[in-house]
Amino acid sequence: MDSMMFEILDYVGAFIMPCGNCFYCVKGQEDLCESFFAYNCAKGTLYDGETRLFLRGNGCAVFTAYGALRPPAEMRPGDSVAVIGVGGVESSCLQIAKAFGASQVIAVDVLDEKLQNATTLGATHTVNAANDDAVESIKEITDGRGVDVAIDALGKALTFSQCAKSVKIIGSYGARARKDLPQIVKLAESGAFNLQNTISRKCKFEEANGAYEDLNHGKIVGRAVVEIMG
Repeated sequence: MDSMMFEILDYVGAFIMPCGNCFYCVKGQEDLCESFFAYNCAKGTLYDGETRLFLRGNGCAVFTAYGALRPPAEMRPGDSVAVIGVGGVESSCLQIAKAFGASQVIAVDVLDEKLQNATTLGATHTVNAANDDAVESIKEITDGRGVDVAIDALGKALTFSQCAKSVKIIGSYGARARKDLPQIVKLAESGAFNLQNTISRKCKFEEANGAYEDLNHGKIVGRAVVEIMG
């Protein structure tokens, strides 16, 4: 414990709870632990009565955003970034891009509500693709050059095309937990990334179907959390 720098009464969160002994854990692939789901069932209420629900996005949307921007996209301070669609993953991309020192963070969506939320998460510019051509708007914002990095977490033909057409020449279109999670935690500790802002809605288990319907219709701003256990 001393080597891990834990102190008594420290709050400790785990992305996964690997056994350390199975085939995958021995190979350093804890995210594939064969015993993980046998233990991943506790709600995790703390001594102060809080559940730290806002941390739940840390191991999903935030992880995905971090993995997209670094190392695959090799984003550097001063780069311009376009985020196509402002859902749960993309909202985290906005904050990660800002934390990494992006000079311009352009959020693109078709809903004004999501774009308004994007400005609180680090977007320097917003584009409503329902009213304006996304690619042309991005080019205008970047003086005709396009962005250094374009992110598409929707995976639709239209958004894929918008990303590909938005990047400049030599732009990027775009780990294991042991390597990336400590970096994400440091960003949160420093205040560069606000985990509380990633969770916009909490639902009970019996409300899950309605939440998924809202997600399917693009009605969820940010990230929603479903509480499995009461």
